[in-house]
Amino acid sequence: MQPDQPLLTIAIPTYNREQYLKALLSILEPQVLNEPRLELILSDNASTDGTEYLARSFVGKSAAFRYIRNETNLGADGNILQCFEQARGKYVWILGDDDTLLPRGLHRVLQILENNDYDLVFLTPVGYSDDIIKEFRHPKIRRPTEKTSNVLRFVRLVNRHSDLIYISSMIVNKSRINKDTTDKCYEWIGSHIVQLGWVMTALNQFRSGLFVESGIIAGRTGNSSGGFHAAKVFGENYARAVEQWITCNPRLRSLLINDQLLLWFPGNWMSISVNQNNISAEDPERILTPVFGGNFRYWLLVYPLLKLPRPLAALWAQLARIFKVISRICYKT
Repeated sequence: MQPDQPLLTIAIPTYNREQYLKALLSILEPQVLNEPRLELILSDNASTDGTEYLARSFVGKSAAFRYIRNETNLGADGNILQCFEQARGKYVWILGDDDTLLPRGLHRVLQILENNDYDLVFLTPVGYSDDIIKEFRHPKIRRPTEKTSNVLRFVRLVNRHSDLIYISSMIVNKSRINKDTTDKCYEWIGSHIVQLGWVMTALNQFRSGLFVESGIIAGRTGNSSGGFHAAKVFGENYARAVEQWITCNPRLRSLLINDQLLLWFPGNWMSISVNQNNISAEDPERILTPVFGGNFRYWLLVYPLLKLPRPLAALWAQLARIFKVISRICYKT
């Protein structure tokens, strides 16, 4: 790390979410002031609400703060990629504008990063709807913080307590991600998972990772901006990302695909499909079967969710979650 390089960059991509952004910045403000190890970037995707005024009022409060206002909307992936490219820190943490930190969460993160060298640090998220301070409860099933040099172990921990796609949970060691990776990420703009370019690159060359128990990051529930096709993003695009970025570890490739079928779809499909705009414009069976049809987990766990009437599909999803419990026991995660 260079002498004048920040230890950590927190980068927040945002677009027309002034209300949520204000809440996040109010939590961050007392934690970032007079903190020399930190850089804070706000990348505004040409918002038309009060985001610019809010950001500029924050600029003078900390020398570590940078505000970038795009002249035109780059799209969500373009804005996220810009955040990663602009970050000067050794580590990069891209934080959703509607997510938040718990008090002293940033202090804990900086402690974790300062005297260690990880490829990836995963912060187990908790959900909240309005006030994280009042609502926060540790999950009933908790896994202590764990350092590992085994990439399969790291992925199992993450996927059994959250997932790799949730952007606000993952801190990436940018110093280990070469420019070729970020250049290739431009091909993924519009995929809704552009961040998997550097996350999976880090997994592909994994040396060390840290799984951190809940108590730092919280995600606002029921606040997806939508505008994507769920089967396309979390099925076809995800599988393509695994194939492109995981080049030297067949066991890791298999684990990533199997966990998506075993854990992600049963745990998330029904809640995503509540918003029919995510589902009605696509034919999930037509998209997913060519991608996963050779894997028995697809037919056993995912296909019934697509074909059964909604009440039966919801029941099947509940039953399928038993596999997650069994998997946690088997792998002691």
